[in-house]
Amino acid sequence: MLDRIGLFYDSSSRGPGKVRDNLLRGLHKLGIEVSHNKPEKYTGWLHGFPPIDIPSDWLLGPNLFVVPSDIHPSFWNKKRNIVTPAKWTTDLYSSYISEPHRLFTWAVGIDTEKFIPSGNKTNDCLIYIKGDPYQLKDKLKEKLNKLNLSYEEVEYGSYSEEEFIEKTQASNFCVTLTRTESQGIAYQEILSMDVPCLVVDKPTWNDRPDFSFPATSAPYFDGRCGIKSSNLDSLDNFIDSIGSYEPRKYILENLSLEKTAQEYILLLENCKK
Repeated sequence: MLDRIGLFYDSSSRGPGKVRDNLLRGLHKLGIEVSHNKPEKYTGWLHGFPPIDIPSDWLLGPNLFVVPSDIHPSFWNKKRNIVTPAKWTTDLYSSYISEPHRLFTWAVGIDTEKFIPSGNKTNDCLIYIKGDPYQLKDKLKEKLNKLNLSYEEVEYGSYSEEEFIEKTQASNFCVTLTRTESQGIAYQEILSMDVPCLVVDKPTWNDRPDFSFPATSAPYFDGRCGIKSSNLDSLDNFIDSIGSYEPRKYILENLSLEKTAQEYILLLENCKK
């Protein structure tokens, strides 16, 4: 394995900031030194529009642009190695670009030492909201009230990390009401705290006029995590099965800081081939 890499990034917060910080933590755990915003033989550019003259063997992404046509066409005159956060976003990019460019899929890891379970449960449902495309929050609260279940809510962009952890750890389960997610770090942090999720899934990305593409609100998810559904009809079955889910095991197996940092290193090596 490499012992040093170059990594370019800026001071962005939220999504891009989490990608930067969690990758750096994972690389540190692996004992890999990072030249911050300086090139090395193996170099990655994490986010922000890269310069047109950037070397063709650098790994670029996953937070560059929404779609490849957002950047000047001359950027594509060289071979590019582009990484996106999930399979559906890789498929989206491949509808715009082809050889000699290469597309990779990579998700950053979750800090499973910070986002840990707690046995002190004082709340039934955590409602996580990010856009709520189907406007289901009121309907969900009505259902929870009929079942005499308590709930707290957190909305993307309006909570501190401390509040997020506190409310999640205190909850038995979560219902997520979000738009499509390129990775969905927040819901994965919820899973890391061993709180199963009912994901109301939005199966189409249609953020651009006259364009839509198959997508999802939870690109990293399996039966251990909970249920993905197009509506709230599965709520009762989900609640009845709460004790059978093991969401933290899924995160530890698939999205630990060390595992995803190792995968990033392999992609850097692949860029040289």
